[in-house]
Order: sequence, then C-alpha cells, then structure tokens
Amino acid sequence: MTYIDTSPGPCLTRAACCSALVLLVTFGPTGSASAMAPTSIEVDSDRVVLGDIVRDVPVALADVDLGPAPEPGHAVTLSKKQIEARLAMAMVDRDGVKIPKLVTISRPGQTIAEPHLKGIIADALNEILPAGVTLGEVRAFGGLVLGRGPILVETVLPARLHSGFVSVWVKVTAGSSSRKLPVTIELFVPKAEEAALVKRGDRVQLVIRTVSMTIRAFGIAQNEASAGQLVNVLPTQGRKIVAGRVVAKDEVEVVP
Repeated sequence: MTYIDTSPGPCLTRAACCSALVLLVTFGPTGSASAMAPTSIEVDSDRVVLGDIVRDVPVALADVDLGPAPEPGHAVTLSKKQIEARLAMAMVDRDGVKIPKLVTISRPGQTIAEPHLKGIIADALNEILPAGVTLGEVRAFGGLVLGRGPILVETVLPARLHSGFVSVWVKVTAGSSSRKLPVTIELFVPKAEEAALVKRGDRVQLVIRTVSMTIRAFGIAQNEASAGQLVNVLPTQGRKIVAGRVVAKDEVEVVP
C-alpha cells in the first residue's frame, strides 16, 4: 500500500503564512485595496479648507484653514494625522468628522507658453500706449503655469517714454493665482512727440473716461511733460490736483 502525505510541509506552510501576511498588508483588515487608496480632490484657490476634504462637514467647521494649496499644476498629499493636528490647533470639536487616511490635493493649471505670453503682454500694452507711440519687440523669457480662468495682464508705463528698450513690471493673473515678472519692451516715440506738449501753467483739457461716458474739463498744468508722460493738473473748478497722461497737445487723460 502506497501512502501519500497530503499535509503541507514546512516550506509550504511558511509560503502560505507569507502570502497571508502580504495580503493583510496590501488589503488591510477590511480586505479591500481601496481602503488605503488616498482620496483625491481638486481646489482652485490659494488655501485648502476642511470643507474641501470632508464634503459633509458641519458648516461651522467648513472654513477651517488647513494650509496653502499646491501651486497650479502640482499636487500634495495630507495624512489624517496632519489634518487632525491642524484641527486640534484650531480647538474645534471633531466629533462625527470622518477624515480620510490620505488625501491627495491637486490644483489644476493652464500652461502659458512663452510666445503666447509675449502676445498677450503686447495686446495689453497696445491698449495703454499713447497715440503715436509704437510698440516693437517684447522680451519675456519663459512660460508660466497659472490657475484656470481668463488671463489678465496689468502693467504701468514709465512716467517718461522714449525710443528704445524700456523695462517694465507685468502682473499676469489667471483664476486665483498671479505672477509678477520683469519684461523688456521696445518703444518707438516720434521726435515731435518727445518734445514737451504741455508746459507748466498751460491751460489743458482734461479727459475722464468711464465705462459709459467721456467727461471733459479744463485745468492748469503744474509741470512740463511730453507725450505719454504724467502731468499734474489743477482743475479750473476744484482744488484737488489730479494726475493724467499727456495724449496730445494741451490734452491730458486722467489716470484712474
């Protein structure tokens, strides 16, 4: 009679134990791999609040600040321990608040390539350049990654414009994120425009533009200025000096 031993040997027993241990570590006591998977959320603001992570959190706790959000196009991971430590610092009642073990917080972004960036900066500058002044080359190095939303470009021209390369600061905003960067621009100012168009004591016409209308008034220039330069004007009817930019001979557009 042949006897076949069907009981597991020591090697097989150790292998089975190791497999069970791997399953326990991988799936946890719940038996599900998703139990250890981080919760993923997206934010479009500069800060992360508890309401972003726990959707059914009480209203009183929704605005508890958990810290800065990642930069647009990046992500960070917070652990339950980190979140609980922040709530403890805030001294709030955490009863009933179900905090996930891990939370991955990502912030969507849009990439603004260098050629596109130069184009929108040029468009913004052309809207504020005085008549007769022409924009040439725009030098901006590198692209940007900003938040989602329309792109807004803000800049301020130098008080005195002249032909050649000029350095200006440009602020680019999209969504809740913004970047301020130095830009070099090339300007062409006609010689006739470089001569003083307004002299101290001249009577000038003030132009005030609003969304719905254009208001015109008169005043006395307090300093000499050429096209594109700033000049202080004392209105004929009034005692408060206003600042404006010379746009033509004896014509000044009030700076908002």
